[in-house]
Formats: sequence, structure tokens, C-alpha cells
Amino acid sequence: MPNDLRTLSPEFSIDEAKTTADKYYGLNQFICQLPNEHDQNFLFHHEQSKFILKISNIDEIYSVIHMQNRAMEHINNSIKRISLANYRPHTSKLIFNLEKLRGQIDKSLMKFKDECAKRDIYWNIINAEYIINKYKNLIIDKNHRQIIENILKDWIEIVVTLFSSLRQSIIHNDANDYNITVMDEDNINLIDFGDVSNISYK
Repeated sequence: MPNDLRTLSPEFSIDEAKTTADKYYGLNQFICQLPNEHDQNFLFHHEQSKFILKISNIDEIYSVIHMQNRAMEHINNSIKRISLANYRPHTSKLIFNLEKLRGQIDKSLMKFKDECAKRDIYWNIINAEYIINKYKNLIIDKNHRQIIENILKDWIEIVVTLFSSLRQSIIHNDANDYNITVMDEDNINLIDFGDVSNISYK
């Protein structure tokens, strides 16, 4: 059963984040606080670049934090750095470039190894059956719930049987709307490596 962080996220105020960023990193131009499930992210501007101050959950294991930092350093050394900026409307070109970036990141991480990535978190796709069965009753609309159950049935009968034959690699694993930042159609970035983990894929 997944054993992800279920504790409350840190409660640093914006003023505390500003003080910390200025004291340790010389960042003093605060932009905004970014959404996060169990950590805190604060976006800062400095000269021509933007930086994120991340406050990790107090229950996070140090070796996992170290693994996340190593993964980001690995990607920075193998993929051209992309500037952060505020989100822009979706276009076909933007979506294409986003998926291209995700592919580049995951391809880069194929050469990245860390034992901490072999962890049992909720968002590891191998836990899909467990998560759906645990929470599907929270879906009030019966038709919607039936759709989920049908997808789960296909998942078990088709995908799960292939797991043993699939390659495994570390991937970013959390490209949701809150973790995608956009300057324009050609300048996209992924943030928050908190769910980096070893996943089966083909």
C-alpha cells in the first residue's frame, strides 16, 4: 500500500519565505506563492531569471530531497535551460512543445539512477488499482463512476499483465497544470520534482 506523505504542508508565511530567500539566496523580488500538495513553493524574480524557493514537508526523508535535487541538476546539465514565466492560453503548438519537453526530461532521466526513486507513492502508476478502489465511492455521479470502473477493468486486463515486460526508469511523474510554467509557445518549463519516482513504461 502506498506510504506517501499525508501530513499537513508547511505553513511558512509569505514574509517568512521572503526573509529566508533573501538571507540564504539573495532573492528579494517576490512574485507569488505556487500551489503544492504537501510542500510550499514561492516564486521569486532576480535580474533576468526566476527562481522557486521550496519548503519541504517536515516528514520528507532527507535522502528523497537529495534525490530530487540531483535529478534537477542532472536535467539542467543535459537539457537547455528554459525561462520561467506566467502561464499562457493553450495552443496546439504549446501542447506539442510541452510533450516534447516531457519526453526530453524523461529521456534524460533514463541515465539518472538513485535508489530513493524506488519508493511507494500514491502517484506511481502501478498503484492505480489501489487508489481507484479506495476512492471511487467519492465520485457521486454514478455514470462517471462507471466510466472509471470500466477504465480500471481494461487497465487490469490489458496493462497490468504487461508490467513484467516493460522497461523501468525514473520520470518526473507530476506534469499537472500547476507544475507547468509558460513564457510563450516555445518556452515551457516543468517545476516540482517532489514525485520523481521509478515507473514502468514502454
